[in-house]
Amino acid sequence: MELANIHSNEYDLVFTSNGVHVWINNLTAMYGQIQRVLKPGGTCLMYDIHPFMRPFGVQAGEAATVVKPYDLTGPFGEVPTYKWRMQDIMNAMITSNLRVQRIEEMYAQDGWFWVDDSTDEGAQLTDEEVQRNCDWHQNPMAALPQWLSVRAVKG
Repeated sequence: MELANIHSNEYDLVFTSNGVHVWINNLTAMYGQIQRVLKPGGTCLMYDIHPFMRPFGVQAGEAATVVKPYDLTGPFGEVPTYKWRMQDIMNAMITSNLRVQRIEEMYAQDGWFWVDDSTDEGAQLTDEEVQRNCDWHQNPMAALPQWLSVRAVKG
């Protein structure tokens, strides 16, 4: 958010990775700064957890549990975080005069996505058990895309 010291029209690429958006309280301001520092024709590439995952408590192999409404975006917690929707991300890019060229909704490449690595849960799972996490019959949450990627260009 603090890009004031970066000259305008300076970069060919700006990339935001998984976990950036939860800390941003004003997506339009963020994408406005990204647009400003990009050269004409420069690319903004965004990759993050898919917003459709955010309303649910993610527990592999269990029924999907809604823990918040999709349109409840935050702030959450003592240190504020945000759970943006597709429209929040897309409209922030569009309002900032970035031209969206491609959107990809992707699924986890393997079942480890569903394993809580803050515990020793994974240590007791076989490879077969881990891979079952990607089967939506075994894990209903696997029916939804887990990742979102957007490529937008400065006109």
